[in-house]
Amino acid sequence: MTTPSALLPGELRMRGVLDRAGRPELLCQAGEGISATTVELIRTYFIERRFNHTHLVERDKGPEASFLEMLQSRKYDIASLRFRIFLKSAQRAIPRVRLITLRPGVLVCRWARVQHDSPDVCSAWQWPCRKADSNMLMRLLSSPSFARMDQILSSSRWGGLLDELVDAGFDKRTLRFEVRSLKPVDAKDRTPSQQKAAVPYVVDSTAMPRLKRRCPICAAQAGAPCSEPIVDDDEGRCAEWAHQVHTGRLA
Repeated sequence: MTTPSALLPGELRMRGVLDRAGRPELLCQAGEGISATTVELIRTYFIERRFNHTHLVERDKGPEASFLEMLQSRKYDIASLRFRIFLKSAQRAIPRVRLITLRPGVLVCRWARVQHDSPDVCSAWQWPCRKADSNMLMRLLSSPSFARMDQILSSSRWGGLLDELVDAGFDKRTLRFEVRSLKPVDAKDRTPSQQKAAVPYVVDSTAMPRLKRRCPICAAQAGAPCSEPIVDDDEGRCAEWAHQVHTGRLA
């Protein structure tokens, strides 16, 4: 653990760096007022392999790959990873709540809001990042995982890293995370299905895990994105059905 002068009081930071051999690694930094226990907590969530409740059914299965290993397998630049959150006692000014924005090739997560919804911890991504990558990040923040198998039965916790940080006195409104993909952003590399999936405005939220996007049918007809979001649920309803709902042709 290092405590450089650039850190603010109550700031907990995880960032990617390159070692002397040019290999990526994660460095955890803690400002004044943060205990070594909290530093170890975030380190284990990011770097170590962990168990979850699925291991109660598949007891012979080993621990899941660590968050760091999953990012590397999905071709993310570990050296670009940035994670930051502040203690409530630091009385850090809360950023103005805005619509979360999309950036090509970057997976981001912060306190923001989606259109017609309340502020929450949200993630956003754009090609070549995928929804599955966002799900992986939100699972780290909101789903329980454990360092040892025996902790699953003895724990009554149902939250992930974010809940543990809040219990430790951190303000989730100050959370910021981002990591950049190593994959090329060039649209020519996309398959037809990937090109179609990259058009909508896509946002995830811990409070509302449904997928929100702008209507592609309106966009095709008017030549511009539709201002009204639609919701595609898990029942396989098509874009035409959702289009008719939000244009008032279906109840």
